[in-house]
Amino acid sequence: MRRGVARLRRRRARLPRRRRGDGPARDRALPVGQAELCAPACGRTAQARLAVPPGAPGRPPDAAELAAKVADGDAGGSHGGVGVTRSERSTSARQRNWWSVTRRLLSSSRRSMRTMNIAVCVKQVPSADSPARLDPVTKNLDRSGLFALDESDSYSVEMALQLVEAAADGGEVTVVSMVPRGEMVGVRTALAMGAARAIVVSDEALAGSDALSTAKVLAAAISRLGVDLALFATESTDGYTGTVPAQVAELMGQPVVSFAKHVELSDGMVRVARQTEEGYDEVVCPIPAVVSVTAGVVEPRFPSFRGIMSARSKPVERLSLADLGIDPSKVGRQGARQEVVAVEAAESRAGGEIVTDDGEVEVRIVAQLEEWKVL
Repeated sequence: MRRGVARLRRRRARLPRRRRGDGPARDRALPVGQAELCAPACGRTAQARLAVPPGAPGRPPDAAELAAKVADGDAGGSHGGVGVTRSERSTSARQRNWWSVTRRLLSSSRRSMRTMNIAVCVKQVPSADSPARLDPVTKNLDRSGLFALDESDSYSVEMALQLVEAAADGGEVTVVSMVPRGEMVGVRTALAMGAARAIVVSDEALAGSDALSTAKVLAAAISRLGVDLALFATESTDGYTGTVPAQVAELMGQPVVSFAKHVELSDGMVRVARQTEEGYDEVVCPIPAVVSVTAGVVEPRFPSFRGIMSARSKPVERLSLADLGIDPSKVGRQGARQEVVAVEAAESRAGGEIVTDDGEVEVRIVAQLEEWKVL
């Protein structure tokens, strides 16, 4: 019995003394040998467990409390302050050292747990159920029918989702699109595949935009996000210019890597296997950057029923040219640098000449090739 009482007294002597005016939280001692701290970092919780130095009475006071104690000295609260006992003074240095180590560990945890944010620019093109045709007046593509997500953009969406899933700290994929009449069918498809949210820009003044006008709008929308990477398809299936990714990168002042067949993100750098006619080049550049993805390099996932239902509730931010601070006269048909002046039907293909082998057919073939200046 006496031994048990002695152990209890020694254990209580190691706990911090309760002083008048202190709340009950000051009497709570952390588990022996460890302290647990939680700090929010990038929307998550970073947890660090540190060994408490011997004699440290749990969580140390903050800087304000410690300064007040030192300023009061051994006054014992005679001036209305909080007194500092000799035992507290002997442990204050160890507490400060322990707390500084804790702050350094938590700050490093915040840096290491930085999430990855990727923007994917997608385009909605006329659906196969609504064949494409040209407007006879504007001579531009008629966009009054049904729309669908451009098939080439599904590869860049899949690439972005795989990069976020491979990241140790996760991340978020944002779909960015310039849409006519607020059309959302193709954007919803990208959200159903797994993108977290979408930004759509719709304005009547954007009708008749060329590639440069489109790049201005997309660059302004992406700049609002502050993403690590912006992914594009190499070219759309209704325009085939293939210039928008490079134009967006130039407007944002970022490097661009085109024709990517494989992309990796690590240590603040993007590593890309750039497809060429002879094989591929290994390109490394700092982020943020713009990358265009070649079609067929990944297998786009099929939206599940759950993904289709959840896409309806995902956040969609709708912007206009005024929200982006863009002058309507600089984009659309007014600001277009190119114009379609005429549209004519393609000439019908003429029938070929049928040659009967009469024993001298090779002579006639050589003569024809010489006439065409092939030989």
